[in-house]
Amino acid sequence: MRRGWSGLVVGVLLLAGCSTPPALLDEGDFEDVTIVEQNTRYSLAPGWTWCEEMSPNLYTSEPVQGTWLEIDGGPSVGATLLDRSGRGQSAEDVVADITAQADQCLLSSETIGSGRFIEPLDGLETGAAGWRTEDPDGVWGEFVVVPLDDTRVLAYGFATDRDDPPVDLDDLRDLAVAGAEHFPPAEG
Repeated sequence: MRRGWSGLVVGVLLLAGCSTPPALLDEGDFEDVTIVEQNTRYSLAPGWTWCEEMSPNLYTSEPVQGTWLEIDGGPSVGATLLDRSGRGQSAEDVVADITAQADQCLLSSETIGSGRFIEPLDGLETGAAGWRTEDPDGVWGEFVVVPLDDTRVLAYGFATDRDDPPVDLDDLRDLAVAGAEHFPPAEG
């Protein structure tokens, strides 16, 4: 009897060791993926290009819950879950903070006149905020933040130097929302 239990324990441990951690985006949903970052400090949603104050990095902590994918050797797509559980900041507050930062970046780009560009995206779902940005080198992106619940915000977007976007923004949103279901809210 004892031998049967040890075999079962070993089997469970092997299966646990082989399982992959959850991801917001699955690289298999995209063509020509050349680099993958899953749940690391580099797995930030792109699209905010030069406006560092909009970066999801300002709202993440360890462990990072996100995906960043390089597509075809250049453009990038990604999503990051910003979980503010227990930090006294609601999802609405986070979206408002990022919106205020985007407004400041807009003012600085107009003042500097350095070829930096930022404008709000239209047609987003209720509660969401999004922007199209471009830097002086011609890298442009689209970046969206949307509340998932009271304390979690989903950030998703892309950045590219090519004429066409590497992904449809609505499709990216749907994939990221589905991936967010694998990450329960942190305990407050």
